[in-house]
Amino acid sequence: MNETNAQTVAAAQSAPAPATSSARPFYWSVRRELWEHRSLYLAPAIVALVLLLAMIVGAFKLPPAIATFDSLSPDKQRELASAPYAVVALILVATAMVVALFYCLDALFGERRDRSVLFWKSMPVSDRTAVLAKVAVPMLVVPAFLFVLITATQLIVLLGNVLLWGVKGLSVSNLLQRLPLLDMPVGVAYLVVTLALWYAPIYAWLLLVSAWARRSALAWAVVPWIAITAFEQLMLRTSHVARWLRDRFFGGFDAAFSTREPLAEAARRAQQGGEAMAGGADYTPDLVRFLSNPDLWFGVAIAVWLIVLTIWLRRRQESQTD
Repeated sequence: MNETNAQTVAAAQSAPAPATSSARPFYWSVRRELWEHRSLYLAPAIVALVLLLAMIVGAFKLPPAIATFDSLSPDKQRELASAPYAVVALILVATAMVVALFYCLDALFGERRDRSVLFWKSMPVSDRTAVLAKVAVPMLVVPAFLFVLITATQLIVLLGNVLLWGVKGLSVSNLLQRLPLLDMPVGVAYLVVTLALWYAPIYAWLLLVSAWARRSALAWAVVPWIAITAFEQLMLRTSHVARWLRDRFFGGFDAAFSTREPLAEAARRAQQGGEAMAGGADYTPDLVRFLSNPDLWFGVAIAVWLIVLTIWLRRRQESQTD
C-alpha cells in the first residue's frame, strides 16, 4: 500500500513537468531576446517622447483651424480632433516595424557572427524553441508593447488637449464628443495585430536570411528581390513581383481598413498640396475584409514554410560555425 501511494504521489508530481519544461525555455528565450535587443522597445519609446515634446512646443502656436474649432462643421471637427492621435499611431507603428525588421535580420546572424550560438546550443533549449522565440518577438511582443505605448501616448495627448482647450476657452465637451474615445484602443489593437500578420512573411524571410547568410545579411535579403524584379521587367515586361512586394510592405493598412481612398493615394494627395489626410474618420476597421483577403493567408503560409526552413538551418549551425 505504501509503495502504491508513493508511486501515485511521484506520478502526480512529475505530470506537469513536460508542460513546464517546454514553457520555461521559451519564456526565457524571449526574455533573452529583449535583453540583447533593447532597441525593440527603446526606439519606439524615444520616438513617443519626441512626439510629445513636439506637440508641447506646437501648443504655444495654435493652428488657425483649432482657434475656430467650435465654428467648424462636425465632419471637420472630427477630422481635426482625431488627427494628432492618428499621427501618433502611424509614426510609432512605422518605427516599431522598422526596428522589428532589422531585429529579424540580425536575430540569428548576430549570434553566429560573435559565435555565441555555440554557447546557446549548449543550453537545454531546442532549435525549434530558439527560433520560435525569435519569431514571437516581432509577431507578439512588439505588437503588445506597441499597443501599450500608443495607448499611453494618446492618453497623454488627450490630457494635454483637454488642458489646452480649457486654457484657450474652447469647448472641451465638444472636443470629447468628436473623439471616438472608446473605439481608439480597439482600433490600435486591431491595427498592430493585423499589421503583424500582414508582415509575417517578411519577418520570416529575414529570419531565414539571418540563419543562412555568412556575411552581408542585408544584401542577401534585398539583392535577390531586386534581381528578380529586374529580370521580370526586362524579360517578361511585367511587374507582378514588384507589385506584390509593394503591397506586402505598404498595403497592410489598406487591407485591414475600409477607406474612401487608399492610404497611399491620400498621402500622395496631401503631399501635392491637397486636403490633409483625415485623422481617422475615413478609416474603418474591416475584419471580415481582412480575413477574406487571399494575400493574407498566402503570406501566412509562406511564413510558416520559411520558419520551418529556418529551424532546419539552425540545427546545422554547429558545422557552419566550425
